[in-house]
Amino acid sequence: MLEKNNTKAKSYIKPKVEFDTSNPNRILDLSDFDYNNLTGENFKNYNALLDEVSPELGVTANTFKKFIFEEHRADPVIKEQYPGMPNSPKFLDGIKLKISPANNTSLVRTTKILIAHARTLNNQIMSEHSRQGNGHYWLLKLEK
Repeated sequence: MLEKNNTKAKSYIKPKVEFDTSNPNRILDLSDFDYNNLTGENFKNYNALLDEVSPELGVTANTFKKFIFEEHRADPVIKEQYPGMPNSPKFLDGIKLKISPANNTSLVRTTKILIAHARTLNNQIMSEHSRQGNGHYWLLKLEK
């Protein structure tokens, strides 16, 4: 007999914190994320946060609210579904920030956008044929 896994997924929305348009990211718990190592399980958890705040299908209280995102130079971390097998499907397993030696940062700019907009821009990093979007990834700004 199979047992049900009753572990509740971690919520990344802080309870009892009001949404503030001047600092919208304040309602999010981003403390678990290390953007320098956003691969594997860490990358899956980051996408789970985005889905919790603004799911791809459906609407929540935060779907049409703008959050502060930072555009970073990044390379995709691509893995094969079945390593070593010919024509194995590939998937995005994370990103690796590209640090510029000139200014010692990967940051390009900071802006407020919808999560759905950031998701659309981030999907372009997988495209090998798109020079416009390839090499940039939008991440929620961490509180310092």
